[in-house]
Amino acid sequence: MLALGLALLIGSSLVTLGAGGSIVTVPVLVYAAGLDVQHAAGTSLVVVGLVALTGAIARRRLVAVRAALVFGALGTLAAWPGVWLNHHVPGAVVLLGFALTMLVVAARMLRAALRGPRPAAERVDAARLVASGLAVGLLTGLFGVGGGFLVVPALSLVVGLGIAESVATSLLVIALNSAAGLAGHAWYGTVDWQLGARVAAAALLGGLLTLPLARRIAAPALQR
Repeated sequence: MLALGLALLIGSSLVTLGAGGSIVTVPVLVYAAGLDVQHAAGTSLVVVGLVALTGAIARRRLVAVRAALVFGALGTLAAWPGVWLNHHVPGAVVLLGFALTMLVVAARMLRAALRGPRPAAERVDAARLVASGLAVGLLTGLFGVGGGFLVVPALSLVVGLGIAESVATSLLVIALNSAAGLAGHAWYGTVDWQLGARVAAAALLGGLLTLPLARRIAAPALQR
């Protein structure tokens, strides 16, 4: 019941921010549902993928499809090596890397928000785009995250999308990356499908309840 209650926050976070669903899901599955790190990583992708796909459909007018497909293709290539690492690295190391990654990205996003809006990029840096897409895919497989907390900054700072477009586009990227990572974890047999379905249903409810509010929040507030 605790896990399902917290799942409402997962959906709210993912739909509002285009990120944060996995940041909430993995700790919930480890500390509230009692899964080990490998099963939490695999099961979280059921939740995050379904919620992200629903959010992307709901905000489809803001989705930059071309950028999402590029990120999704790159992420798919890198997700399976990430899954392999997840099953060959101690769980404590995975959780530590997960936490450190969140802190670094949070600091960068906050710094960008405090600087104020940036002009849109006139030209996409192809090398940084490829590197960002591969990094997101690798971390999707390794940590069991959709990668929104990396995709949103990458789309904003590298591709030059506005924060609202970055959030909406990231949801489609998360859905694509989650599908690739989920396939890898299913291969290893580390997905609790029944629990994932229950948590996903609660998260979807949280996302649907939050969607009207998400559309009214100013971009700088979303970035912070």
